[in-house]
Amino acid sequence: MEAVYYAARANLRRVLILHPTWTRAQLAQATGMSRSWVDTWEKRLLSAPLDDEQVLHGLSRAPHHPPPRLDPVVIDRLLEIRDDPPEGLGRTPGPKAILYSLNRDETLKESKLRLPKSTRTVHRLGTGKRTHCLAPSHAARPPRTPRADAAVATRFQRCF
Repeated sequence: MEAVYYAARANLRRVLILHPTWTRAQLAQATGMSRSWVDTWEKRLLSAPLDDEQVLHGLSRAPHHPPPRLDPVVIDRLLEIRDDPPEGLGRTPGPKAILYSLNRDETLKESKLRLPKSTRTVHRLGTGKRTHCLAPSHAARPPRTPRADAAVATRFQRCF
């Protein structure tokens, strides 16, 4: 897909050189792209030298700054909530319940530590290898396969 975009950018550069007075709409129609795309790439292409091939490559979509790590105190509290659920819950809390409890925890609010915002993060932290969790107590059972003669008998009962 990147090769297609590279070709479209090169085509826009060629059209810009051949027809410098064309409007945004004419450039968009000639390249088969949107006006906003033409605006973005026209600025980039015109600001670079003509022999610069590097400008035709797309910009990185990777995050420039990874999110800050959670404090170990928050992770420990998350695991405490998972292992010893709040009173009245009556079940092992899932990611939503843990996130709810973390946001209501007064000690964490006072310390102004960064809390997870996503249930996916809570799930990853609560079941990951770093937490050394054991497998769930209910082991996966093999699926039950019906007996072949039971299906045949059911079919024949419907016929008679």
